[in-house]
Amino acid sequence: MDPASRLTPNARIALTAILAVYGVMILRDPAHFRMLDHVDLAIHEAGHVFFGPLGEFIGLLGGTLLQLMVPTAFLGYFLYHGNQHAASVLLWWVAQNLWNISVYIKDARSLELPLVGGGEHDWAHLLGELGLLHRDQTIGQTVYLAGVLLFTFSIVWGLMTARVKRNGNERRGTTVLLAVLLLPCVVGCDAQRDDSMPGEIDAQLWQTMLTAEDARAETAEEMSPLYQGLRSEDPVVRQIAVRALGRLERPALVPSIVRLLTDSAASVRAEAANALGQAVYRGGASAAVAPLLSRLQAESDPHVTGVLGQTLGRLPYESSDTVRLVEAALVGVTGAAETATLVGIARGLESLIRRQGRSNPPTPGTIAALSALSVYSVGSGSGRLASHAARIRRLATAALVRSGAGADLPQLLLSDPDPGVKRLAVAGAAAIEPAARRAQVIGLYLADRSAAVRYAALQAYGRYVQPTEGCEPVREALSDADPHVALLAIDLLGNGCGADEEVAETLLGIADSLSRDRTWHRPAHALVSLAKVSRIPAELLLPRFTAHESWWVRMYAARAAKEMGLTGSLRRLAFDPHDNVRQVAIAALSELEQHEADSIYIAQLVRPDYQLVMTAAQALEGSNKAANAMPALLGALALVTAEQRETSRDVRRAVIRRVEELGGPAQAEALEPYLGDFDPVIASEAARVLTGWTGTRYGTAPSPLAAEPLPSYREIKELADSRPVLVMRGLGDIELRLLAFEAPANAARFARLARAGYFDGLTFHRVVPGFVIQGGSPGANEYSGDWPYTRDELTMRSHLRGTVGVSTRGRDTGDGQIFVNLVDNPRLDHNYTIFAEVVDGMELVDRLLEGATIGRIVWR
Repeated sequence: MDPASRLTPNARIALTAILAVYGVMILRDPAHFRMLDHVDLAIHEAGHVFFGPLGEFIGLLGGTLLQLMVPTAFLGYFLYHGNQHAASVLLWWVAQNLWNISVYIKDARSLELPLVGGGEHDWAHLLGELGLLHRDQTIGQTVYLAGVLLFTFSIVWGLMTARVKRNGNERRGTTVLLAVLLLPCVVGCDAQRDDSMPGEIDAQLWQTMLTAEDARAETAEEMSPLYQGLRSEDPVVRQIAVRALGRLERPALVPSIVRLLTDSAASVRAEAANALGQAVYRGGASAAVAPLLSRLQAESDPHVTGVLGQTLGRLPYESSDTVRLVEAALVGVTGAAETATLVGIARGLESLIRRQGRSNPPTPGTIAALSALSVYSVGSGSGRLASHAARIRRLATAALVRSGAGADLPQLLLSDPDPGVKRLAVAGAAAIEPAARRAQVIGLYLADRSAAVRYAALQAYGRYVQPTEGCEPVREALSDADPHVALLAIDLLGNGCGADEEVAETLLGIADSLSRDRTWHRPAHALVSLAKVSRIPAELLLPRFTAHESWWVRMYAARAAKEMGLTGSLRRLAFDPHDNVRQVAIAALSELEQHEADSIYIAQLVRPDYQLVMTAAQALEGSNKAANAMPALLGALALVTAEQRETSRDVRRAVIRRVEELGGPAQAEALEPYLGDFDPVIASEAARVLTGWTGTRYGTAPSPLAAEPLPSYREIKELADSRPVLVMRGLGDIELRLLAFEAPANAARFARLARAGYFDGLTFHRVVPGFVIQGGSPGANEYSGDWPYTRDELTMRSHLRGTVGVSTRGRDTGDGQIFVNLVDNPRLDHNYTIFAEVVDGMELVDRLLEGATIGRIVWR
C-alpha cells in the first residue's frame, strides 16, 4: 500500500495549520532568510541559466520566472490528478515565492540586500530598463499583496479539501507532495546556509556591539562583544563586528581584521577589506598593504575584488615605492570584465591620484588605463549595469583631470550620455590649447541640456576664458532656466566686466527689482556684483537692502558694503537683530578696520550664536585692548560652558586661544575650573594654556556629560522600514530612506529630532551647486546644532549623488546638521557618515536655493 495514502484528514489539517503559522511568520518579516528560501534560491539561479540564451533582459528576469513556474507546474500536476489539498500546498508555495520576489523588487534602488556572488541586482536592472525604477516600492508592495491573497486562499482551500475522499490518482499525487515537502531539507537542512544572505541577528549581541563601538571601546573587556561578533556563525553579525573594529581606527587591530579577509562569506570579506582601510586612516598603512595585495590576487568575488582595490587606493602611503606597487596592482585588474570590480578599481585609482598624484604622478600605463575606463560602456539602457558603467567613467574622468592629463576629455566626452561625466570633463578644459580652442569647447558645454553641466561650463568660462574673451556668454546665461546657473552668471558679471557699461546697467536693473522679484536671491547677488563694478549706484541702493525684512538680504548687504569699503554701514550692521548678519559685518570690519573696531568685536561676545562669538574672538587676535577684552572673553567662555553642550567645542577653543594670547598667570584661577570640563578636548586646552602660563604641569579630570541613549535593535528595524519626508515649504517633498543598520546612531538621532519637530522651520543655509546642500541648523550656520556629538559611522558606501550625510567638523562631531550630495563626491568617502539617501524628489533638491525652509518632516 502506498505510504502516502496513509495521510489522514487530521494530518492534512495539521499540515495546513503548520503552513498557516509558517506563512504568518514570513509575513512578519519577508526579508528574513528561511529554510525554504534555499530551494527558491537554487531555482532562481537555475532560471538565469535556463533563460540566459534569450538575451540579457530575459536572462535576468528568468530567475523570477522559474521561481513562479516550478511551484505552478506542481500545482497543475496535482490538480490534474485530482489532489486538491496537495494543490493548495503548492499554491501556498507560489504565495511564498511572491513574498520573496517582492523583497528584492523593493530593494531595487537601495541595493541593501546582499546577492550571491555579489553580482548585478536583477530588479534594479529590470525596472531601470523599463523606466520604472522610481516605482520599486509600489510594484514590490503590489506583488507582496498578491502573495497575501494567494496565501489566504491556499489556507482556506486546504482546510476545505482536507477531508475530501481520496482516490488512486490522489495517492500518487500525495507521494509527489511528500517529495516536494522534503526538498527544503535535502537542499537546506543538511547544507550550510549561504553566508551571503542575511540571517537572524542576535538582538542582544547587536546591542552590546553597538554600545562598544559607540563608546570607542579600548580595554579587553570593552572590546569583548566585538570579538564575540567576529566568532559568530552569522555572517551578518561578523560583518557588523569587523566594520566596528575598522571604525575604531587603530592600527593595532589590523591582525584581528586581516583574519576576516578569508571569511567564507563574500560580504564579510568585503567589509574586512574596507575595515582595514579605516583602521589605518591615521597612519600605519604598511601593516595593511601586504594582506590587501595578497587577497587582491586570490579573490574570486568581483565585488570584493573591487572593495580591495578601492581600499588600496585610499591608504595614507608615505613611500613612493609603495604607491607605485599599488598603482601597478590596480591597473593590472582593469582588464576585468565585471563592472562591480571596475567600480572599485576606478574608485581606488581616483583616490590614489587625488591623495598621491602631486608627489607621485601617475605613470603612462595608468593614464592609458584610465583613458580606457573614461569611455567604458556596457551598452545602452538605464539599468544597473549602465549606471555602474557611468560611475566608472566619472571616476576615471575625475582622476584624469586631477592628474593633468584631461586636455582631450572635453572634446572626447562631449557626447557622453551621463551628465556627471560631462560635468567632470569640462573641468579639463584648463589644459586645452590654444585659448581660442578652449573657449570654443567650453561654449559647446554651455549649451548642454543638463543644468549641472551648464553650471560647470559657466564656472570654467569664468575662470579660464572670461578674463580675455569678455562677458557675452555670461550675459546670455542670465536667462538660463536653472536658477543656479543664472545666479552664477550674476556673480561672474562682477568679475572682469567693469569697463562694460552695459553690464553695470544690467546688474542695476536686477538689483533694483528687489521688491518686485519673487525671491531675494537675484537682487541680492546682483547688489554684490554691482558693488564691484559700479560703486555709486550700488551705494544708492544699499539702504533698501540693509532695511529689508529678510536677514538673508541684509547679510548680502553686508557683503556688498564690504566690497565698497563702507565701514559706517558695516558698523551699523554689526548690531543687526540677526547674528548671521552681525557675523558677516564684523568679519568685514576685522579686515577693513582691524583693531579700530575692537569695541564692536567685544560687544558680540555676549551673543548666543557660536559662529558670531568665534568670529569676534578671532577678530581680537593681536588686540591692544586686553584689559577690556579679557573680562568679556572669560564671560563668554563661562556663558557658553554653562549651556553644557558638547557641540560648543569649537567656539570655546577659539575663546580659550584668545584668552591664552591676551591673558596670563593672573587669569589662571579663572581657567582652572575647565581642567574638569565635560569635554576632554577643552580640559586639555585649559591644561596646555595653564602650563604655558605658569611653567607648572597641569593634569585634567574631565567629567563627560551623560550620553544620549542608543537605539534598540527593534527601533532600528522600524526605522529601516519607514520613510521620512521633508516637506519643503511652498516647494514640494523630498523622501528619504534611512540606512538604519549601516548608521544606527545617526539614523536614530535624525529620527528623534525629526519626530520632536526640531527641523520644522529650519533651512538649508548652505547651497553649493556641483557639491552639496547643507541644513538643519537652528542658527542657519555651520556652528549651530543639537547639543550632543554623535560618532561617525563610516562604511564602504560612497557619497554618490542623492546620498545624505552628517555634517561634522572633525571626527565624531556630528551635531544634527545634514547635507545632501548633489553630485558624486568621492573625496568625502570614509570621512563623513552617510545615514540616508533620497529616493524621491531629487529634482527638487537640485533646484533648492539658499534659505529653502523645511516646513515639517512626516513619515511614510
